[in-house]
Amino acid sequence: MLLPRYAAGVLSDALAEAVRDHLATGCVGCLDDVFTRRLNPTAVRPAPKTVARPRRRVAAVALVVGVVGVAVAAAVIVERGPSRPRAEREAARRLADLRAARRALAHRFAELENDAARADSAARDADEARAAMIDVQNALALSRLRIRLLKQEMRQQDLDFRQKQQSLEAVIARLSTELPAGATGRTTGATTSGCARLPDPARGLCVAFCEVQRCETTDDPACEPIRARWEAVAGTRTPPCTTAVATDRLAPCQESHVDVWSFAVHRGRTYTVTADTTDASTAADLCLAGSCHGLETFAGNDELPCRGAPAFRCPRARFVADADATCVVAVTICSPACADANAARYELAVEGAEAVSLVADDVSSLTGEVDDVF
Repeated sequence: MLLPRYAAGVLSDALAEAVRDHLATGCVGCLDDVFTRRLNPTAVRPAPKTVARPRRRVAAVALVVGVVGVAVAAAVIVERGPSRPRAEREAARRLADLRAARRALAHRFAELENDAARADSAARDADEARAAMIDVQNALALSRLRIRLLKQEMRQQDLDFRQKQQSLEAVIARLSTELPAGATGRTTGATTSGCARLPDPARGLCVAFCEVQRCETTDDPACEPIRARWEAVAGTRTPPCTTAVATDRLAPCQESHVDVWSFAVHRGRTYTVTADTTDASTAADLCLAGSCHGLETFAGNDELPCRGAPAFRCPRARFVADADATCVVAVTICSPACADANAARYELAVEGAEAVSLVADDVSSLTGEVDDVF
């Protein structure tokens, strides 16, 4: 080994430099060996003839080696002293980093679990939405089918009513030629205030126009504001100051039987013709059609619920008279729907008319036979 010879100071410069480099690395064992070793005089090469000079050299070398060793030891101690806290701090830092990484991984894992739960929930919602969409599509298809069938039924009803209207117009035309000149039929029923049959606020305007100001028989300028408000509310030019009401029955309750009525109209006035059931026990599917001296025609079928039997719908027709004339209206059954096959009782009301007259009772629209013609 070189250490004994290094401690003795007998190494060459190159080997001594190598030993010092090794000691500078902080090798504790070698440093302890160097600084605790006793010099062995026998291990030293024989001194030259001049003894005093080599001793001083050995002492100087030993002193230098000692100083160097102390410096190296101090450097090692200084180096080793703070190395342990640094390592501990480094280990603590790495442990903190690992804990932070662990917390981040746990947080990320929780997020992934939440994402998976949300994905499952979204998948269930999507399945439910698809099922609901299928239900809606099926309901839509069923609704379309019902609408198609309803349209077909409405077209058929419209065709049937047009045919019935043509038949009624033919009856009316035939009766117009058969009636004696100047005959207007038997006046029946009563004339009432048309205002009483109206809902508010139309009723109040009608009373002010017809019963307070008497606007139908005067040209008072004060009537114009009332007329304008009435037109804004009801959509017609003038209120029905009078309503002619009559009751009768179609016997038996068959589509081939017709009652014919007449009433007088005045140019520019609005008239509303309604046929309504009187009770549920004799209710029927009523309809009506009429004309005024052939100048204009009107017809009604299922325009409003029947008052006497809400399960049925009743006819209503509205028109504005083009001239002073006598109008004829026919009331009949538009379908076999009859609560009583023997008779269908009804009420005829003509808003704006002062009276109605029964022209023909239970006319057969098929054969032209008339049970009672006035």
